[in-house]
Amino acid sequence: MRQHVAKQALCFSILGIFMLGMTPVLAQQIKMGPSVIKLLSKGKKPYQTLRYKLRKGSKYRMNITMHMNMKMSIQVGKQAPIPRKVNIPPMELVNDLHCLSISQQGAAEIRVRLIKAKPIKTPGMNAGLLAALQRELHRIRGLSMRLTFSAQGMLVRSRIEHAPQTSKKFQQLMTNIQNTFRQIATPLPSKAVGQGAVWQVSNQLSQPIRLTQLTTYTLVKKQGSFLRLHVKMRQQAKEQVRLLKTPRGKMKLKMSISSKGRGNNTLQLSQLWIRSGLQVLSDMRVVSLIPKNRQHVRTLMNIKTYVRSSPFKKK
Repeated sequence: MRQHVAKQALCFSILGIFMLGMTPVLAQQIKMGPSVIKLLSKGKKPYQTLRYKLRKGSKYRMNITMHMNMKMSIQVGKQAPIPRKVNIPPMELVNDLHCLSISQQGAAEIRVRLIKAKPIKTPGMNAGLLAALQRELHRIRGLSMRLTFSAQGMLVRSRIEHAPQTSKKFQQLMTNIQNTFRQIATPLPSKAVGQGAVWQVSNQLSQPIRLTQLTTYTLVKKQGSFLRLHVKMRQQAKEQVRLLKTPRGKMKLKMSISSKGRGNNTLQLSQLWIRSGLQVLSDMRVVSLIPKNRQHVRTLMNIKTYVRSSPFKKK
């Protein structure tokens, strides 16, 4: 029984990481503030204002896959740290996207429906963890939500239409998924820009701890409605003390997070055609403030996320 609970807890931890897209936080409810866009360089002339121009009724299929390597170091009291490597199966989410309406200002209301969620079998993977993860991913299938993006790519509104689970853990997970899908549209600068332009998008996240995320985009090439961007991401949360609920009751934790990543993103402004890849290296440190039995846990993760989205074609 204890082993089953441990596997389930690990699955929720993995799912929390997966749904957030890049931040290593254990299945906690994520609250993300509004994005702030700062233009750092206009690039070279000629300049052009970048805006999404989607079509009402257009449909898309989006695949998200993630590969993760996790290393942990656990130290209890004054004992020597115990290293542990966790082999995590790659995971895939398949989503149907439908553009329901376009406002006069160009804002697009999009329905996102999760139609498939599964781990990808790989040689040497722990069969028990694979089966447990398969069960948890199967439970979130059928999720449906509505997202409204401005023509500038900013998330204006989001709401869940249908959630397949009603437990508190899954409600938190659904919130994480909503924030993951903010990445469907890349925020664009308000002013006209040219090749070589650089802009930065900042967000304040509140998960169990307050975290600042900075994403910097460089316009490498523009051809028609296609943009090729280079992406750099940095997350930082200085050491903070938080009181979290655990199966054994409330626990006081001291936590800090540091992440950095980079990748490339090719997108089309006239439709949700996306090809992106992002690699993130993350370092999370947690200390449980238990008298005479203080535990230090350090988690290092290498996360690779790939997103592919194309107009939906019936077979």
